[in-house]
Amino acid sequence: MITVRRKSRRGQTKRRRRRRRKKKKKKEEVVKEKEEEDEEKKKKEEEKGGREEGEEEERGGEEEGDEEEEEEREKKKKKKKKKKEEEEEEEEEELPTTSEKYGCAERIRRESIFLDTAAI
Repeated sequence: MITVRRKSRRGQTKRRRRRRRKKKKKKEEVVKEKEEEDEEKKKKEEEKGGREEGEEEERGGEEEGDEEEEEEREKKKKKKKKKKEEEEEEEEEELPTTSEKYGCAERIRRESIFLDTAAI
């Protein structure tokens, strides 16, 4: 009986695993951010409940809170932009497959041979 040796796909599986890990991390980060936002909302709602009792005294505090909320939103937007830029850079950094590498070279070689034979 003849045994056939399989080609290893180590590089491909490495890339797959790396992508899976990245996706997992991103999902975990999103879940953590959502949980933090939910906690902040709950705290704000609790504070609002306390404000109803002494609204006149804390009106100045509400304005400061609004400014803080806007700053937090801006920070979150900046973080999201940075993440998107990093993802785009990572996608650009991915190495081309062998067919992409050599496919272009093969096509150029064929065209040059065709042009050489046409010139003769």
